[in-house]
Amino acid sequence: PRLLVTRRLPAAVERRLAARFATTPNPTDAPPDRAALVAALRGYDAVCCTVTDRLDAAVFDDAARDAGGIRARILANVGVGVNHM
Repeated sequence: PRLLVTRRLPAAVERRLAARFATTPNPTDAPPDRAALVAALRGYDAVCCTVTDRLDAAVFDDAARDAGGIRARILANVGVGVNHM
């Protein structure tokens, strides 16, 4: 499965993810913008996000408008709370 990790994680965690998934890490550790989140929902099987990533209804609506729709079936949250989703 293709996995996008939106922020840097501890090196041991990133290595373990890379061993199990086709992982795309965020090398800059900058929060993804709205367009990047829409693209992630369309292009990845799973998205591992943090509290800095705003995944609101409009992001999902925009991602669903594409002919291919939303590919992601798993959203993993790193951190406390889910008020950003």
